[in-house]
Amino acid sequence: MYTQLVHKKYIFFFLAFSLSLLNLNAQFARFRHITVEEGLTQNYVNCFAQDNKGFIWIGTNDGLNKYDGKKITTFKANIEDSTSITYGSIRCIYIDNNDILWAGTGGGGMFNIDLKTLKITNYFPDSTNANTISNGYVNAIIENELGKLFIATFRGLNVLDKKTGVFTLYNNDGKNRVPFLSDNIRYMTADKEGYLWCSHPNKGITEYNPKTGACEYYTDSSTLKLPSNSPKTIFCDSKGNIWVSYWVSGTAIIDKKNKKVYLPKDSLSHPYKELKRANLVSQYFEDSKKNIWFATAEQGVGKFDALDFKCTLFESNKDDAESINDNTAFSIYEDRSGLIWCGTWKGGANILDPRALSFGYYKHENNKPNSLNDNSVFSVKPKSATEFYIGTNAGVSIFNTKTKQFSTLPTDEKKNNFLRHNTIVVGIYPDDDGTIWIGSFGAGLYRYYPNKNTYSRYMPSEDTNSYLHHSASHFLKDKLGRLWISSSLGLAVYNREKNNFTRVQTAGKPGGLSSNYITTMINAADGKFWIGTLANGLNLFDPETRTSKRVFGDKTKNLPPELGITSLLLDSKNVLWVGTAIGLFSVEPGTFKVTSFTKLHSSLAFQVTSVEEDNTGFIWATTDQGICKLNPSTKEVTLFGTSHGIQGKQFTADASCALATGYLIFGGLNGFNAFNASDISLNTTPPNVVLTAFTALNKPYKLPQDVSFTDEITLSYKNYFFEFDFAALDFTDPSKNQYAYKLEGFNENWVNIGNEQSVAFTNLDPGTYTLLLKASNNDGFWGEPTKIKLTITPPFWRTTWFYILCIVAVGLLIYAYIKRREKKLQKEKALLEQKVEERTAELQIEKQKVEEAHKDIKDSINYAKRIQQAQMPTEKYIEKKIKDLKK
Repeated sequence: MYTQLVHKKYIFFFLAFSLSLLNLNAQFARFRHITVEEGLTQNYVNCFAQDNKGFIWIGTNDGLNKYDGKKITTFKANIEDSTSITYGSIRCIYIDNNDILWAGTGGGGMFNIDLKTLKITNYFPDSTNANTISNGYVNAIIENELGKLFIATFRGLNVLDKKTGVFTLYNNDGKNRVPFLSDNIRYMTADKEGYLWCSHPNKGITEYNPKTGACEYYTDSSTLKLPSNSPKTIFCDSKGNIWVSYWVSGTAIIDKKNKKVYLPKDSLSHPYKELKRANLVSQYFEDSKKNIWFATAEQGVGKFDALDFKCTLFESNKDDAESINDNTAFSIYEDRSGLIWCGTWKGGANILDPRALSFGYYKHENNKPNSLNDNSVFSVKPKSATEFYIGTNAGVSIFNTKTKQFSTLPTDEKKNNFLRHNTIVVGIYPDDDGTIWIGSFGAGLYRYYPNKNTYSRYMPSEDTNSYLHHSASHFLKDKLGRLWISSSLGLAVYNREKNNFTRVQTAGKPGGLSSNYITTMINAADGKFWIGTLANGLNLFDPETRTSKRVFGDKTKNLPPELGITSLLLDSKNVLWVGTAIGLFSVEPGTFKVTSFTKLHSSLAFQVTSVEEDNTGFIWATTDQGICKLNPSTKEVTLFGTSHGIQGKQFTADASCALATGYLIFGGLNGFNAFNASDISLNTTPPNVVLTAFTALNKPYKLPQDVSFTDEITLSYKNYFFEFDFAALDFTDPSKNQYAYKLEGFNENWVNIGNEQSVAFTNLDPGTYTLLLKASNNDGFWGEPTKIKLTITPPFWRTTWFYILCIVAVGLLIYAYIKRREKKLQKEKALLEQKVEERTAELQIEKQKVEEAHKDIKDSINYAKRIQQAQMPTEKYIEKKIKDLKK
């Protein structure tokens, strides 16, 4: 709370000063905002850092925030919870290579967070322990030596040994004495040699060599004299220059190598002259392209260009929600993909893509008197190699691409024939004599004489030599020098000698135009005119014979005869490019062969409002989806949208031009873009994909470490439904990031899920799988897949050990059964053998009995036989008797 009050005191005090603005160009920058509405703990943002995974950490005056492009995880102080952070006011953040976040607070010492486990360790000042941090106000943390943190406080410099956790104090009074100008170190920076530069309120600057303990001083009376002894912030760039901010005196730059100090009041001949009025800087930051960005307390965010040493300031405009939302900025930071993050007093975090500045977006801004006179741009025409005219809802502006400054053609409500302030200008033509023709919508035709600062006005009348319509849109000079002017009623030729007009209305006549409602026209290579109509196709018009040939938009070309032509371009190869209501086409010279480009990209299948060619032969076309860049040879199409810096998705028909210097200009209903095609680049940094949450059965699943560091998860079969949440940590335009996944072991093909940031699975069979996640950034560049090993454990009855146990059990049962059977059989065998033996014995006895009985019987038979034989005649006797009978 104290820190916030101190900031407010300074802010209100210095806002009372009447300070001049930077000499800045009028370019507009589109910012994205993250505030309490998106979940930020507070809109008062002090600092930023990006961790090794890619998350952005935002320190506010009421807690720490972790941002993944979609959601914010917060860390707030809680005096009843010893595991929470020490204090809510976060003044600085440093993240080391071991994934430890260190944060200094405005009154509660410092703390660290192990990003792998989210465990918090607090470091409080303790007057009874010399090995603790010396003061609760921590203003800067730098790892100037490996394993050692140098910590600037209100009571000296602390050095923390990360291994031992012991603090060593260096100040004017302790045993480790260092003769700082003051123990109160408000800001600190390190140069390339490892020297520490410390700013002290009301005392000046100390340069400290940690290796030798030597100090050098920079004050208002030192050899390298500073403007005052009250520096605000201090910063060292990659060249070794020290940037010092003074609330009232502006920015001073110490060039130690050349022993110079560049002061704001110095001659404008020095290289930093554009910083002459760069006052109230809260923080500096050098980006990856060596540009210096600075947050100011009154004028938003500034950029000092490393190439041309020019300053650009991006200020808040209460009437424009896309501007930076607060002019009081405290912090500035560049992330890995090149985005600039700005922390403000009341507007939260503001994000700017510097690549978008290459598109040169200009618009009317109420708080900038030198901006475009109106946002509705209807006509754009070259004035010189570096200047062009812009016709708007409020007259004519002139823009200089070199100075980035606007001027206007005069308007006056009272002077006769003068252009009015609300004249809608739809056509402009700089004539060879230096006069400027201006076609209006509904107010007639004007001619401006710059040398006299007067206008002539031409309105239609009953006189057939008067101009034929209340509006005029396009102007062409033929090979004889005659000026042709188009309208919705046909053509008019200006007669210079008589200062009158000849009307040329040929529609409906043999050899005439397909329609008098002319929407666009350009010179053909042979002196003829290409003329497009509102709903009747394209004509090749001969100004000599005043006859035309319809060559585009008839049934023979498989195009509707009522085709509307919006824009025309004759490129460097004499190919005619035709923007129509149904897409982009080209017409080959001579053969009039029509080629359609509507299938190359969805944006080229609908209305194409303007077409231009850059110096390398690429074709640029405006559509309702943005600006398309077409390579005619490869047919490759690149689409640029609002996040790239274009004025909007509504471009005006034929409101474009190309300058000799390579600039392309496209106008629309929200201003215009003026850019050199060679400066346009894509976001080629592929994003990392990290897990942001993992749930099972719709509940958070406890993991050994933070989910973003998890690469292996084991689940029970009971968790039959689970879900992964993830994010591509590219913040350029998160809504355009695309995602795909593949679960090896389940499906072998990548599944594109668009911008969805979660994937769920249900009832997967137990087993081991590998989940692969990948994402593209807003420009379609895909990163390497992130892999998570997933193991689903089966129920015990489906485990290997259970199967083995079952097999063993079955084997034991079989074995027991066999053994039991064998035992039974042996027993039965023994019993059988016993019975057999007993039976055998019985049989033996029976046999003996039988044998004895048999013997008795046999004896009886033999006895009977003997008796019988004794009683019966013998055979010889019988034979004798038989023989006797035969006789």
